[in-house]
This record gives sequence, C-alpha cells and structure tokens, in this order.
Amino acid sequence: MTACVPMAALADDGVVTSCEGDVMVTVTQVLLHYLSGTVTTYGDLLDLSGSTALLSSCGFAPLSMAAPTPPPAIRELAYPGFDGIVCSLTLRPGPVTLARLAEERGSYRLVYALGEGQPSQLRQGRFPALSVMLAGDPGRLLDNIPSQHFALCPGHLDKELETAAQILGLSTLRI
Repeated sequence: MTACVPMAALADDGVVTSCEGDVMVTVTQVLLHYLSGTVTTYGDLLDLSGSTALLSSCGFAPLSMAAPTPPPAIRELAYPGFDGIVCSLTLRPGPVTLARLAEERGSYRLVYALGEGQPSQLRQGRFPALSVMLAGDPGRLLDNIPSQHFALCPGHLDKELETAAQILGLSTLRI
C-alpha cells in the first residue's frame, strides 16, 4: 500500500516527510523547510536535457504546492504489484531551490542548485512532476550528482544555504 497521500497531507500540515528511507533527502527537506518557512517536497532527477531538469516522484507531492492546471487529483496507483493511491499534480512554476545533503568520507557536503520551475505535465499522465530550468551548469550537476533524490522548495535560498552550511560546518557545491 502506498503512503503518498497521507504523507502529502502531513507535509501540508508542516510535518516534513519523504519516503524510500532516504534520510539524507529528509534532512535536506528539514533544512529547506526551516530556511524557507514553506512546505518542501522531493523528487527523483529523472532527466536532464540541456539546462532543463525533470523532477518527479512516484506519487508523493504536497497538494499545497500544486499548479492550478492541470487540477490536482488523487488517483489509484494502478501499477502491477502495488496498491494504493497517489497525488497526481504538477508543481507550481516559479523560482525554486534543489538541494541534497551528501555523505562523504568523514563529512557531509550540501549540493544545491537554483532554478525556475516551468509549466509542466504529469509524468506518464499521473505522477507529480516539475521541469526546472537550472541557473547553473548542468554538466557540473552530472559530474557531482550524489543521488537521484533532491529536496525542493519554492524560492532561491542560496544565501540562506551558504550561511547554514557555514554554521553547520558543511562544504557546499552550488550547481
């Protein structure tokens, strides 16, 4: 049974949630939540075409982050071997920050990028998605990608992330 919709409801109530047991992306979402004061989500980086990154999860997305069109919906997963319901929405366009805390030998690094969310389409006609025009070098992202999961929040938080990383003793890599 999928937990996507209950997790989305919790996220909309201010509880940072993510799935697949990815502790690093959850901690990154918490950091973005506190720095931005907004609801956060995460997505898998599924495609990078030129400077456009496609982020999509398999069903988790806070409804408060939905673009008005297409209208957000709750749909049956309808995938062989799995049962449950998923959030079916595209995320609002506008300025966004993508980030990922990465474990390194004896330390941690914060990898992040700024971008502009574009009007997007549902992935495969049902899964949450957002296309992001990256402000930085997409090749640098490919050379330094720590995982397919990236935390995402509205707004550009470069100054806030650099300050937080300095306080926490983290190195940073801005894409």
